[in-house]
Amino acid sequence: MKPPFTGVTLRQAILSEHPNPPGLEDQLLDKQHLMQLFLVSERTLYNWRRRGILLFVKVGGCIYYKLSDVRKLAQTHKWDNKPM
Repeated sequence: MKPPFTGVTLRQAILSEHPNPPGLEDQLLDKQHLMQLFLVSERTLYNWRRRGILLFVKVGGCIYYKLSDVRKLAQTHKWDNKPM
């Protein structure tokens, strides 16, 4: 269930001012993608889930994040300029 983009292109897709690309509105991202995207630890993702900052979907015991929810979080998250 990997998205058709990774790394910098994922960040560009999320920060884009355009709506989600057609067919990707409900795209699910895994924790590895979010850790790379936001440059945070697994524990930080857990804290965001627990505090209701980041909504998630549980599928077969695995946790995924909807692209649309990640975009909402990205609008409020302070991005730093560390290389990926």
